[in-house]
Amino acid sequence: MLNISAAGAMRFQYGHPILSQFLRELSASFDGSDWGSNGPMLVSRVLLKACGANPEADSAEQEAFDPDRCGGVSVLPTVSFYPIPWRNWRRLFDPTTTEAALRETEESYGVHIWGRHSRNAPFLRPDRLPTAYSVLASTHCPVIYGLAAAAESTVLGKWP
Repeated sequence: MLNISAAGAMRFQYGHPILSQFLRELSASFDGSDWGSNGPMLVSRVLLKACGANPEADSAEQEAFDPDRCGGVSVLPTVSFYPIPWRNWRRLFDPTTTEAALRETEESYGVHIWGRHSRNAPFLRPDRLPTAYSVLASTHCPVIYGLAAAAESTVLGKWP
């Protein structure tokens, strides 16, 4: 079955030919009522076509997004930016899962926090117990995290 490629972290050289392919596919298949078809599914369709991959192949076969076959495009593993699946987003903000969640992020370049779901989760917990989010933010974004911590009255929402 098709392995979906995320559209959240992408980098291309100016004028890379696959960018035109993304735009042509978007123009041909845009669906304003379905976010997924315009983002990750669009990226997946274009990559599969560019790489000559079989969309019906299982995940093991899909691993072969080889830059030589794909016009120089490399596809990084999910853990690179999405180590915590969207269904488990609460683990980033739950002090009882801090250590496990941090272990899952060790091989990541960045950690997507699933803002649509987590937008009301407090990044500073009232009990002050560390969460994976607070550890990652204070380590990798100390200035912004410090400003946010100093302005505690701006903490978003309540813990769901």
